Amino acid sequence: MVSIICILHAKNVPGLWNVIVQIASHLTSVTIGFFMRRSSTPARKSTPAPTTSTKEHAAYKHEREMLQKKRQSCCEWMKYRTMYYIDKMTGESAKRHKAKKERKRAVRQQKKAIEKAENEPVIAGGLQYTRPFLRGQGSPAGVALQIDRPIAAGPIKILHQSDRLIVVAKPAPIPSEKNTDYTRAHMRSVLKHQLNLSGRMSALHRLDICTTGVMLWTTSKASARCFTKKIRDREVQKCYLALVRGQFPMEPTKCEVDVDHKESSTEFYRLSFNQNKHKHQINDDGDVSLVLCVPKTGRKHQIRKHLKCLGHPIANDPRYGGAVGQQDRRANTHKTVYANPKVASMFRAAWTKFSNMENVAGLNMLKEHVDCCDRVGSGDYSVGGPWITTWMEPIYLHAWMYFGHGGVRDEADLDPWCFCAPAPKWAEGMDLARAPDGIRRMYEAQVS
Repeated sequence: MVSIICILHAKNVPGLWNVIVQIASHLTSVTIGFFMRRSSTPARKSTPAPTTSTKEHAAYKHEREMLQKKRQSCCEWMKYRTMYYIDKMTGESAKRHKAKKERKRAVRQQKKAIEKAENEPVIAGGLQYTRPFLRGQGSPAGVALQIDRPIAAGPIKILHQSDRLIVVAKPAPIPSEKNTDYTRAHMRSVLKHQLNLSGRMSALHRLDICTTGVMLWTTSKASARCFTKKIRDREVQKCYLALVRGQFPMEPTKCEVDVDHKESSTEFYRLSFNQNKHKHQINDDGDVSLVLCVPKTGRKHQIRKHLKCLGHPIANDPRYGGAVGQQDRRANTHKTVYANPKVASMFRAAWTKFSNMENVAGLNMLKEHVDCCDRVGSGDYSVGGPWITTWMEPIYLHAWMYFGHGGVRDEADLDPWCFCAPAPKWAEGMDLARAPDGIRRMYEAQVS
């Protein structure tokens, strides 16, 4: 009791005598209960230790140990309850509990920081590289090493955001949806992270990986049904800008060549010829034309295929632009990927981390990347590497303007709407004198 009074006096607790009375009453009840429990148990006979039987001696020793543990447990219990009440009255228990929570929180934050540092993407040369990671743990197919292809770095520009509709200016290269080469690096993942959204998020249409411009998204089923019907019924007008090779015809041109055995139609209007040549990068000195593209149907690669059929492919399109585009792609692959020290360091660190693992698919692909980094570092550019067909920069095709009527505010809304993405550098200063009147008026109203 004297030690308890000293502790309370040292901590300068108000109402000292009330505290002493409470502790004394509690200790009295605890002591009485302890002796009552002892008196309720039968008295132990003090028998001498057996000397003849080893088995009886072991039983006697076990009984003595159990009684000793019982006495110790009772004393420890009394000590614990006494200190519990002292800590509760002085506030020490709350302090210890708070300190324990702070230590746990610090450990969790440190663990999250380490995981974030390990998964932090690499930004190099205007591209964002997802670090190689393992996927498929626990699946029947087994564990595989995933190496996502690079996407455009930086935040995505938001043109409009509401509960029904999200309109963005898509950069390039980046896919609209998840696929085998882009499991984490795609538009939906980047947008949900940037806007801090969770749950449903649907694209109302798609753009190619290498195409920039307006893209419509929604987070509700009702608005998805509304705008999907408008696009399917061709109530939404789409306008694209393209920089093509050669001198495009002055008069409006229409191409109706089938795409993937389906009826397709695109209208083309030349806006300028050999303008802004210093603002694009084409390795030859050929002529280029800026063309307004108005697709009437929505087939895969429709505009690119129709321009190729007309003999005026997109100037830097590696797939539909001819041999020059393929050569440009190979040179850009080495320049933007394997020659960059940050990317080379990422691949080498991943090889050090995963190379010793067994039964992991995809290690051969990682080894090819590391070998390409070593060859390029020594000046050997003869081999293209695993990413020779990977998009590293946008092509000269831009989803410039989408417009229509109704659905932006609610289902009954009939007001006209128009969303326009800023024109790229290679299309600045375009002349819309030859564009259709409806498109020109809509653009002028949007600008004003």
